[in-house]
Amino acid sequence: MSKVRPTKLENFLGQNHIVRQVEIAIKASQAQDEAFPHMAMGGPPGLGKTTLAKIVANEMGGTLISRIASAITKPEDLVQLFAKVKSLNTFIFLDEMEQLDRKLTELLHTALEDGVFSAKLSDGKSVNMKLPEFTFVGATNYLGELPRPFLDRFRIQVNFEPYSNDEIYQIIVGAVQKLKYQTTKDAAKEMSLRARGVPRIAIRYLENANDVALAVDKYEGVITRTCANEMFDIHRIDHIGLTDLDRRILDYLKRSEKPVGLKTLSQGVNEDDSTIEFSESYLIRIGFMVKCTKGREITDRGITHMKGVESCRT
Repeated sequence: MSKVRPTKLENFLGQNHIVRQVEIAIKASQAQDEAFPHMAMGGPPGLGKTTLAKIVANEMGGTLISRIASAITKPEDLVQLFAKVKSLNTFIFLDEMEQLDRKLTELLHTALEDGVFSAKLSDGKSVNMKLPEFTFVGATNYLGELPRPFLDRFRIQVNFEPYSNDEIYQIIVGAVQKLKYQTTKDAAKEMSLRARGVPRIAIRYLENANDVALAVDKYEGVITRTCANEMFDIHRIDHIGLTDLDRRILDYLKRSEKPVGLKTLSQGVNEDDSTIEFSESYLIRIGFMVKCTKGREITDRGITHMKGVESCRT
C-alpha cells in the first residue's frame, strides 16, 4: 500500500473539497512563515486521512510524528510526545483520536490554543511546557464523537467521504502503473465497483487479483475481468462488495425479532465492535440496514438481498 500512496497534494485523487482547503492553508502558512493550522479529519478507515497528513507535512517541509490514540493513556505520554516538538514545522499526527481519554483531551486545550502544556503527573509533580509553534493533526472515524471544546481547537475540520466508482477506477489505474501490474480495463472497472468507495479496499483487491493472475497459468500474469471475478469468488466478495461478515450481520439482524444493540450484534457474529462499525457504515449507506435509538435493524432491501444469496446457495 505504501508504494502507491501519493506524496504530493497534486497527486491526491478525490476529496476535492478537502484538498482545496488544505492547498489554501499550505500557501497561506508558507506566505506568513507560520505553522500549518491544527486539523481534525473525520471519516471511515481507508479513505486517505493518514496519507493526507503525511502529504501536508511533506509539502510544508516538516517532520511528522505519528501515534495511535490508544497508546496515549496518561499525561506522561503527552509530555514525551511534546518533547519531540523542536521546530515550526513539526507535525503531531494522532490516529483514532476518538479513543483519547476525555481528561487528556482537556489537557490538550491550552497546548493547541496557546502553545502551553500544563499537567499534574502521576507522581504528584506538575509540568509546565512552553511549546514551539507546531501543528496537531488528528484523525477519527467520527468527528462528532470528540468533545466539542476539544474539536473547537482545530481550525480546519474536514470529513472524508466515500469515493465515487470513477475516482476508485482512476486510483486503481494509477496503482497498476506504479506496481507495474498487467490489468485490463474491464478488470479495473469490476474491482472499482466492489471497493465500497474505499481506496484501501481497492488496492487490496488489486494485489489479491495479481496473486491469482500469477498463480493460475491460464491468466499468464494478466488481471482480466475473469481473473478478478475468480479472486472475488475465492475471497467470497459478492457483486456489490459484501463480505462474509456483512452477510453474517444481515443474517443475524434478519433472524432478530427486535432492534439489536452493538454489543449484542458483536457477540452474535463473534467480532469486535470496531469491525462491526466499519461494516455497518457501508450497509447503512446502501440501504440494507438502519440504526435507530433502539438499535440496528435490517431493511426490506437487505432482506431481499439475503433471499437472493440463499437462493444462489440452494
